[in-house]
Amino acid sequence: MIDVKRMSLVKAWANCIYAAVGYVWGNIKMLQTRKENITELRKKWALVYRHTEIPRVIKDAIAAINDLRMRYL
Repeated sequence: MIDVKRMSLVKAWANCIYAAVGYVWGNIKMLQTRKENITELRKKWALVYRHTEIPRVIKDAIAAINDLRMRYL
């Protein structure tokens, strides 16, 4: 999950309230969560530092989650 306050990935837990977004990947290079980068992506502000790799649909979803005063996507 994306913690939109910390702008990093977090592990989901039971009874966590979150919003989900569905979309189709296009033919563009984008950030992917992999074994090689999961530790880095869990650090605070990791997604801010890699914002150019995040698809517009995810950026828009993060903004919507903030507007709804939710924390997790």
